[in-house]
Amino acid sequence: MQKILIVDDDSTLRAALTRYLKDRGFSVNSAASGVEGFESFTQDTPDLIVSDVVMPEMDGFELCTRVRESSTGRLIPFIFLSGRCDLEDRIQGHSLGADDYLVKPFHPRELIAKIEAQLARASRIHSEIKRALKQPTRADMLVDQPLAPLPLTPAEEKVFWEVIQGFTNKRIGDRLFLSPRTVQTHLSNILSKLSLENRSQLIRYAFENGYRPPHSTSNVENSTAKNGSSENSPVERSPVEKSPVEKSPVENSSGQKAASDIATASSTSPPK
Repeated sequence: MQKILIVDDDSTLRAALTRYLKDRGFSVNSAASGVEGFESFTQDTPDLIVSDVVMPEMDGFELCTRVRESSTGRLIPFIFLSGRCDLEDRIQGHSLGADDYLVKPFHPRELIAKIEAQLARASRIHSEIKRALKQPTRADMLVDQPLAPLPLTPAEEKVFWEVIQGFTNKRIGDRLFLSPRTVQTHLSNILSKLSLENRSQLIRYAFENGYRPPHSTSNVENSTAKNGSSENSPVERSPVEKSPVEKSPVENSSGQKAASDIATASSTSPPK
């Protein structure tokens, strides 16, 4: 059973979301603030996080940053659920490492669709990583031959090594003293030059062609399996290995009531 962490200081919406997700086969933990949410995350790692933005003690942006900086949270899907609909808020959310941003009020079926899409994506990434780890790389077969130089500028090459370790744009920016938007520009250039489409393809390309981050260990799979993750590993495992929960074709009466409660709560709560 896949585990969802709901973080929102609106108790009515939090309760309605919890009931709605449980009715659809998810296990749900909930928290009323970013502080409680991060404590729940560290004690019982979820498969996906849904978080409000404006909350007491610690807001959703800081929660997302802390999750992404932790060794176990780099690849966990993170969805913002907020009444703040300004473009800059949405851009900031994505720049910090969020995978999606849903504006209140919303329909619960749309949230379920986004949750299932992110869980499926995480599962595909995990499968690709496992497959790449099991395949012999060009470096394994041609140990004595140097790798071909990357067709990248020095700045792009620095970003390349960071991306294949699973770091977000925000984390890469902090490590390289760049803005997240500059990191994204370099990443777009890298993907274009290597004829790739996304981060997961770039990680696969690196493994299949024998590129390893500096100071990485040779036995990556054993180290990852033993420790869960490592700062020096090229990429860490995603905690999601399960397929998305199948939706029932017809909502039962309790599901319809939960959906109604969610729609009411999300439409009446103030922008936050």
